[in-house]
Amino acid sequence: MNSTLTEREGLVRPGTPAMRFASSMRGFKARVFWAVTLLIVLMAALLTSVSIYEQDTTLKRQLYDWGHATIQSMARDSELGVFSENTDFLKSTISNLEREPNIMYAVIYSDSRQILAQTNSAQLPDPLIKSVPDVIVNEISARRATLWRESRHMNNSFYEFWAPIIGSEAPVDDERMLFMDESDDTDNKAAVAEKTRIIGYARIGISLQMARTAINEAIFTSMAILAITLPIAFFVTYMIAVRITRPVSQLARLSEAVAGGDLSQQIDINRSDEVGKLASSFNRMIRSIKERDEELRKSRDELEQRVQRRTAELYAANQNQLQEIAERKRAEQQLREKNAELESMQMQLLQQEKMASIGQLAAGVAHEINNPIGYVNSNMHALNKYAEDLFTILDIYEAAEPLLDPQAAAARRVVSVKQEMDIPYIKEDLPKLLRESQEGLNRVKAIVQDLKNFSHTDEGEWQIIDLHNGLDSTLNIVANELKYKAKVVKEYGDLPLLQCNPSQINQVFTNILVNAAHAIENNGVITIRSGVSGEYGYIEISDTGKGIAPEHLNRIFDPFFTTKPVGKGTGLGLSLSYGIIKKHNGRIEVASELGKGATFRIVLPIVQPVAAPA
Repeated sequence: MNSTLTEREGLVRPGTPAMRFASSMRGFKARVFWAVTLLIVLMAALLTSVSIYEQDTTLKRQLYDWGHATIQSMARDSELGVFSENTDFLKSTISNLEREPNIMYAVIYSDSRQILAQTNSAQLPDPLIKSVPDVIVNEISARRATLWRESRHMNNSFYEFWAPIIGSEAPVDDERMLFMDESDDTDNKAAVAEKTRIIGYARIGISLQMARTAINEAIFTSMAILAITLPIAFFVTYMIAVRITRPVSQLARLSEAVAGGDLSQQIDINRSDEVGKLASSFNRMIRSIKERDEELRKSRDELEQRVQRRTAELYAANQNQLQEIAERKRAEQQLREKNAELESMQMQLLQQEKMASIGQLAAGVAHEINNPIGYVNSNMHALNKYAEDLFTILDIYEAAEPLLDPQAAAARRVVSVKQEMDIPYIKEDLPKLLRESQEGLNRVKAIVQDLKNFSHTDEGEWQIIDLHNGLDSTLNIVANELKYKAKVVKEYGDLPLLQCNPSQINQVFTNILVNAAHAIENNGVITIRSGVSGEYGYIEISDTGKGIAPEHLNRIFDPFFTTKPVGKGTGLGLSLSYGIIKKHNGRIEVASELGKGATFRIVLPIVQPVAAPA
């Protein structure tokens, strides 16, 4: 169904007149209206400003001309009075000026700057009236001409005029000076001019207030005229804007309708100008769009059918590929897991074989060392008994020594040998040497026993053991790693006997203690704590080393993960320790702060579950 927009529809708006005007003053029409309005306002403001400026200039010029003529007339009329210092004559001369509303003051000075006469209604303070600036006097003396300046006092602007009063240096007949005119011969004028001098000064002030008032009246009149003419101009401008923009507004509304998909609209503007041609072209464009849109719709439907078929085919092929990719990824993931598991098992087997070999070697060494230690220990006991017997005999000899004849050769020989061998020192030092030797021997025995305890060769044997003994044995074994790096502080608590595999638990202690020593650069502290928490016992090993970076905490138990340089570590120590503790139904917890050290907490059940090896 076709519809038509006509020119008259551009004026139809719902609502009140104000709403219709507000809705109409939008877009292109508003820009045209405000452009023309702004041009009119600027032209009116410019013409008003020029008119006011011309009036102001003319008034000021008229005041200047009047003031200049007045001061010259006043100077000429005051010449005789100043020369004769006749104040009454001077007052009568300036009395007429008091009736002039523009005259603020009129003053006549002598050549010594003394006031000879002034108006009674002077509008300046006495100090300013009595003051005759040197600049004015010097300028008048140099030029002998009228001077003027614009001044301001108490927010009142005024023109101030100065003129010299010129008289004769020699006595001149008063009547001759008063009535000399152009009919006198030239010689008389020259003679008088040659003998003239400045005998006083004339000064008047002309207020600009009346000029300001006239200007304000002109401004008010101009504003009144603008207030009357501008509304008329606005109305005319609005009608022009409506006439110009009405067809454009129709085209804009129709364009919006077409853009919204309504191609049934047609614009009806019967004009022969450019706007009419634009409307006709617009109607043809709409018809062309409708025809093209119909063709595009048919093509689109065909294309959608083809796309749907092709999409279904691609989707089926894509699903097959995705399924193959998913199966391949699962197979690769399983392969990686199996590979990692095999590598871990291989490394664990190698580590277990190595520990078993070390254990067998340590057990053999301990057995071989125990044999000589046994007879050395037996000999030490016999040596202690022999030393005690010898000391008993010496005590008896010393008790019998006073009974010998001091002069006998045997007595002198005994005293001499006793002094040379320092028998008292031997009696004091020999027991110490024997005790130290026995202590060293006991230390060797303890090391051999710790080595035997640490290297249990039967890894399948679970025992009820004291973890403190295992810690002490491990500390003896790794003492060489720790003694140059850190001080070991033991804070053992009440820890009951636990069921575990001793050699495997000792291996865990070894890995953590060696790692703690490697993390400490020098002069650190390793603290070992133990205790019970519920149904679990725990061992805490803390160090003051470099600590573990936060991003590494979640990976330290992964196989082959290490932060040590190449060749310094395999990354298997903590991984194996984690596996051993898991087999013991326990857990390893770690807390660390970079730069302050790390704490490893080994938690084991006090009583193993029934399924654990016995």
